[in-house]
Amino acid sequence: MTYNPVGDDSVGRTAAGDAAHAPAEPRVLAAFERRAGDLVATLGRHGIAVDVAPPMSTIPHPDDAELRHATERIVADPPGIVVVTTGVGFTAWLSAAAEFGLGKQLAGVLAGARIVSRGAKVTGAIRKAGLSAFWEAPNGLSEEVREYMLGLDLSGARVAVQFHGSGADGIDADLRAAGAVVTALVVYRWGPPHDPEALERSIREVAGGGYAAVLFTAAPGTAAWLAAAERLGLREAALRRFAGGTIAAAVGPVTAGPLVDAGVPVEVPERWRLGALARLVLARLGERGDAVPAESGESD
Repeated sequence: MTYNPVGDDSVGRTAAGDAAHAPAEPRVLAAFERRAGDLVATLGRHGIAVDVAPPMSTIPHPDDAELRHATERIVADPPGIVVVTTGVGFTAWLSAAAEFGLGKQLAGVLAGARIVSRGAKVTGAIRKAGLSAFWEAPNGLSEEVREYMLGLDLSGARVAVQFHGSGADGIDADLRAAGAVVTALVVYRWGPPHDPEALERSIREVAGGGYAAVLFTAAPGTAAWLAAAERLGLREAALRRFAGGTIAAAVGPVTAGPLVDAGVPVEVPERWRLGALARLVLARLGERGDAVPAESGESD
């Protein structure tokens, strides 16, 4: 079995696995990068082989000059409201601030601000940092954050917006139009896949019915996977597989969005966590006789 590091905390088997040592069925594809190793370990305990082939990579920017300058501005002139759109981005921002020598100052600023969270996963990261969210989007949608923010009196308000690598969905521009003074922060950016050949092989295997399930954990990654399948001329074949029995599973409804828009039936756990996603897939495979039931006590 061949293993490929896909991040500091994510190590999984590449989609290219040696044909002479092909794993027994069922096989599952992790179409994401962060914490893929956790999924490999969880499903591996049930005898399920997991291939890891992310359609995108996340590129952190602890030394990014733009992020540093934005953090310095926030520390020097603290915002009254901080909008946090991703948990991984928020955690990475705190880590980068520490690298800049601004960790304690930023923590103080955040403790004194109203933190607006785009959903439960984000709120979890905020709490882990010893902070609390003033308001949380009930369904984890950017549009909910936009509506909430635009319902406030923003004339002259100082607002910081931390957003993901695909941008802020225009929310920073909308807040400025409403009179706010906005500082936008890009903590990490989306980049090309580390192993485009493994991605191509995995998509071909999905189209050929080689996987029992494909798992997604970020909407940009879901969209990028579908776009890669389109470039390969395999999008329709993959969609037919999803309609015909291959399980498409997403960590939450936002992640599932591009698949839903494509007409794919998507499994989403009640709790939008990777551990819950793994348990859901185990349950579905178990119902089909492909896997043993999930063990109790597995963490998220």
